[in-house]
Amino acid sequence: CCIGIRGNVDGLADIDISDLVYLVAFMFQGGPSSPCQEEGNVDGLDSIDISDLVYLVAFMFQSGATPPNCP
Repeated sequence: CCIGIRGNVDGLADIDISDLVYLVAFMFQGGPSSPCQEEGNVDGLDSIDISDLVYLVAFMFQSGATPPNCP
């Protein structure tokens, strides 16, 4: 389900603000998990956690590193 780089958390089109909102809702408001767990695991480490949220914010708003490729 993961094609290219990670970060398309909501499974729609490209990486955009909706992915960030989706991840926040999942982590803090009991929202649904990502349709593709590899996409939600933005930093490519163990599992989906706060580091993924920080990584996505840095990528989107602070010229942070591009998320890693999917396996």
